[in-house]
Amino acid sequence: VKNQIVFEDETVTYGQCLDRNCEDARWKVFTSDNGKQVVQFDGTMIYDGQLSEILIQFTYKETTGRWLINYAGINGTALDGIGLTRLSTYLSRNYQS
Repeated sequence: VKNQIVFEDETVTYGQCLDRNCEDARWKVFTSDNGKQVVQFDGTMIYDGQLSEILIQFTYKETTGRWLINYAGINGTALDGIGLTRLSTYLSRNYQS
């Protein structure tokens, strides 16, 4: 997961974005109740001007050979597709600056 690129047309990985942008970055692997391997990231960062707790869970999709975000939340609230795109864009841009 940490080595997979965030957007297919860029070279920034999830690991680079999350480890650089977040304090107290923690990665862990566990098996879900339905037997899937899950990689979970959590950490704190300044997002939208406030200290925020970020939680992202990835699952592996065999057909594409890629790790996909299965869940993402900020301060305990799940993000929808627009919120996830906004967070991913912020992380990628902030990494490059």
